[in-house]
Amino acid sequence: GSGKTAAGAGKQGRWGDIYATLIRHGHQHRDIGSFTLRQLMLYYERALAVDRLDRAGRMQDMNLAFGGGKAAAEHLRALQR
Repeated sequence: GSGKTAAGAGKQGRWGDIYATLIRHGHQHRDIGSFTLRQLMLYYERALAVDRLDRAGRMQDMNLAFGGGKAAAEHLRALQR
């Protein structure tokens, strides 16, 4: 294929990722098309930041769970509040 086809496929893939991420974060497909490019990118970047924070939290939880002990018990109690 030509370089144009590959570049076009990459852009389509990126838009697909953006739409999928925004929908996963609660945006409605029908609304996304009315967002400005700036809004799309701001929402997308925030969604990715939320995902990163979620992953960091899960990592911390797993680390404490595998370590066990008093720290894990205290962490679990704090999460259950």
